[in-house]
Amino acid sequence: MFLAKMITAQKDKYSYGLKMGTGRLRRQKIMLPVDKNSNPDYTYMENYMKALEYQLKTRYIDYLLQANTNNP
Repeated sequence: MFLAKMITAQKDKYSYGLKMGTGRLRRQKIMLPVDKNSNPDYTYMENYMKALEYQLKTRYIDYLLQANTNNP
């Protein structure tokens, strides 16, 4: 969730008046989680995305099950 909060905190940075142009994009820094050796922590990012996908799939399945029980 930490990564999602960081991204959400930056949303005003890309509002309508501040469109992402080429120069602005080149200056942009993307913050990634790192491991103990200061390398990008790809395992953490992969596990985070799997957990997020699982949550979304679970919500969708719950929605489908609810919709199916409400419409006989």
